[in-house]
Amino acid sequence: MNENKVLLETEFEDSLMDGGRFYVKIIDHESNVVLGECVEVKIEHSEDAELNFFETFEKENFPHNFYAALPNDWDFVSEKIKDLLGA
Repeated sequence: MNENKVLLETEFEDSLMDGGRFYVKIIDHESNVVLGECVEVKIEHSEDAELNFFETFEKENFPHNFYAALPNDWDFVSEKIKDLLGA
């Protein structure tokens, strides 16, 4: 049985692309038959698929391991998510 909890589900405007939006969903998986115990991060961009980010992280080091994995030029996205997660 899959048990999970949505930690964050939001969307916000891309600061650099007019009309672009980021859709973010962060899921805490307690017991997932495929992924195991982890935190799954899905970031999708409305206009540019190259800006999509899909990754899973060990819970013990989340969110630090997540922020470290983001591309270096994603400061705006990182700060937005930090504010919303409170971390």
